Amino acid sequence: MALGGSSARATRLWILLTVVLNVVIALVLAGGLVWLAGRPGLRQRVDLTLYEENTLDENARSVLDNLPAPVEVDVFFRPFERPLDAIGAQVQGRMYEILVQAAEQAPGKVRITNHPFQPAGEEYAELVANMRRLGISDLNCFVISQGERRTAVSLLGDVAEVDLGVPSRREGAYRPPSLLEFRGQEALVEGILRVTQGERPLLLFSTGQGERAIFESGEARLGRLHTTLAADGFRIENWDPREDGAIPEECAVLAIVGPEEPFTPEAAGWIADYVRGGGSVIAAPGLRLGGGAGSVPDILAKLGVLVQPGVVCQPVINAAGLPVQGVEDCAQVLVRASGMRAKHPVTGPLRRGDRRVLVPWARALQRGEPPAGAVLIELLRSSEYTWEDFPNAQGEFEYRWDQGREREGPFTVAMSLGFEPLDSAPIVPGTNSERRECRVLAIGSPEVFVDGVFDTNRDFLLNAFNWASEREFRVAISPRRVDDRRLAVGQDRSLFWLGLVSIWGLPLVCVAFALLAAWRRMR
Repeated sequence: MALGGSSARATRLWILLTVVLNVVIALVLAGGLVWLAGRPGLRQRVDLTLYEENTLDENARSVLDNLPAPVEVDVFFRPFERPLDAIGAQVQGRMYEILVQAAEQAPGKVRITNHPFQPAGEEYAELVANMRRLGISDLNCFVISQGERRTAVSLLGDVAEVDLGVPSRREGAYRPPSLLEFRGQEALVEGILRVTQGERPLLLFSTGQGERAIFESGEARLGRLHTTLAADGFRIENWDPREDGAIPEECAVLAIVGPEEPFTPEAAGWIADYVRGGGSVIAAPGLRLGGGAGSVPDILAKLGVLVQPGVVCQPVINAAGLPVQGVEDCAQVLVRASGMRAKHPVTGPLRRGDRRVLVPWARALQRGEPPAGAVLIELLRSSEYTWEDFPNAQGEFEYRWDQGREREGPFTVAMSLGFEPLDSAPIVPGTNSERRECRVLAIGSPEVFVDGVFDTNRDFLLNAFNWASEREFRVAISPRRVDDRRLAVGQDRSLFWLGLVSIWGLPLVCVAFALLAAWRRMR
């Protein structure tokens, strides 16, 4: 009996040890899997929501993953007063979700501290103390800090634009507030870059040769580009070679947008010296395409990019779905994602996001003889259904393909060029490090930059200036697919299908339902 009791106790002890060991092994495995899931290089996240609400834009993820040091995000939200209570709660909820996603994307690099609003008591005193410590006086914002550098991002203005509506309660007059624009990811990334990028890089826009005005707004001006680049962390000034002399060494990028007159030999020499010393240039010829020494085609030709005299055109699709030539709209060339370089920092994110770039009045670009060791890459190409339109004897474009003397597409309308500095390269404030290479971006038309097409070309331009200034981050955030509902009228058969459905499809469906109802009544 004793032997049997001892055996039973041993069996129970063995079972207990087995259970404890299994529990320990399970805990170790679970902890190990959780640890592995937290490693940025090993974890895989899958967003099963319809419109990918739980996924940050690829460019935002790139900025977060490459943070050199952790950033602190202090959140100060409080309920909005009427009539903004409902719309304010919506903005707060969406922004806080983005902050949580950022912390999950870069664990340990983005640390969020929520300071809940308390109207009275010790908690309120602590809230006020934290606000004073961070240098803010208003709530409904979040503060991004890295060391002694910090910036405050307001919900209304920086994150969201709200239409206040009509507060009148009279019949027919009241209109509730509405959300016009939400740019939470952009506001977060811009704030992070403001506290991590150091000095603001200097962009110089050439002036004095008939270039587009950067400090003015209008359909053919660059005011919206100026506002966006300034918000992106750039310092923007004009460069007039007649008044300012040589290009300063602290210039990160020189932009030459649409000069209608050539530079003087002295100014052209300054531009050449700037590029040889590691400078970056973004250049687009004027609409009149003036040639000769000191012109943009001459400057680009010495760098290996040849600007062709014709204008790239494509047929316009009318309401009947037929291609039409001979109208000025043929010069509005739309480059789709398939015409963008897939692995270039400027166009790669746009291609993956199925974006478009509008290049009106574009000159075709061809390869010439670049400097030794230079890498020349074609960034934007028109479709195969384009042609290079040449002016007639009177100097006017006819926007009609002449098979005998005009070439068919596709055509390159934007090129990038990179090569090692030919002279000693200075350290440029606001960029990541000492200049590694000269960077040149040639675009076939100055119309790419103007306010009239800025909504379409915004991300392309931001990527272009960030690449040219050798900043390793890009702030261009692609909108959700649910918001991208544009019709490329005249560029494809969308107008034809729209007319077919509205003029024929819907009436025929109604007639079919009427006949079906009549047939059922007759039975």
